[in-house]
Amino acid sequence: MEKTLEKPQVNNYFKQLVQSLLFEIIRNPKLLFHIMIFPIALLGLFWGMGALIPSSGGMDQSFNEFIFPGMLVFALMTIGLLGTSVPIIEMREKGVLKLFQVTPLSTFQFILCNIVVRIILSFIQIGIFLLIGLVFGIIKVGVFIPVLLLCLLGILLMLTLGFFFGSVFRSAEIASGVLSFLIVPILFISGVLLPFSIIPEFIKTVSMILPFVYLGDALRQVMLSSDGEFPLYLNILMLFSFSLIFLLLTIKVFKFHKE
Repeated sequence: MEKTLEKPQVNNYFKQLVQSLLFEIIRNPKLLFHIMIFPIALLGLFWGMGALIPSSGGMDQSFNEFIFPGMLVFALMTIGLLGTSVPIIEMREKGVLKLFQVTPLSTFQFILCNIVVRIILSFIQIGIFLLIGLVFGIIKVGVFIPVLLLCLLGILLMLTLGFFFGSVFRSAEIASGVLSFLIVPILFISGVLLPFSIIPEFIKTVSMILPFVYLGDALRQVMLSSDGEFPLYLNILMLFSFSLIFLLLTIKVFKFHKE
């Protein structure tokens, strides 16, 4: 089938695919729980633990303030990794991805549809987090726009990672299990859920190759108006660099069909 339809028809296919992909995620209760509900529930759990932890003179923020940006990173990570890689693998396993090659939509438009769906979900999650932070006095209205811009960059990073892992893994069950198991430990050693100052030096050295180090540090600087481990411009540069690297890797290894 040649992809020679008029632009309005292609746009209609695009909208229908976005709706279909969004409803596919909504109809998957397990995936929806992990990417939308679990991060907020975990934030509540951490805040409950924070009420039992005495304040430390060695930290500029309270425990609840410190953990808040980290949980937003966690939320974006679940949407970008689990919410992207697992559905893509499932579509490949079912032969759905192969069918897209004979539709009027190009490969770029198909990927763009997936990006739009994840951006919609991410902005819902970000909006919930910002509202919670505002209600509990963690953040101020003035940081909303900088935080949104940083989150857009974070979403870009997570999506490139999601498409990459969706290309590398061949089984949705294995991808879901491995990524679910690794997300929290990685965020701990990245200084996202633990103060970077208490992480052993050899782990710090290893963590420098993890992009989450820079996203967590940047969000904490902007949200809490605090000093970071790295200059803000360096964090942003590193996020762009990691996104570009994983985008190029994904283009090289992505396949529409099972081998």
